[in-house]
Amino acid sequence: LESVLRPYRIAKEKGVIIVHNPVSNLKLNSGQMPLDRYLKEGLKVTLGTDSVSSNNSLSMIDEMKRGN
Repeated sequence: LESVLRPYRIAKEKGVIIVHNPVSNLKLNSGQMPLDRYLKEGLKVTLGTDSVSSNNSLSMIDEMKRGN
């Protein structure tokens, strides 16, 4: 179990902020971000957009509609 949780603990100790790009993830078929797990482990998560090469729009409204 420690080996599974270690990356989360390191990220939290280092102050890592995770950026969720839901539209890009859907377009690239990257799967769903484990938002519940990140929040449970105390990580900071924010919402963002990716470049137009992997997203048809840079609209934050679209990202909010498709986020978890």
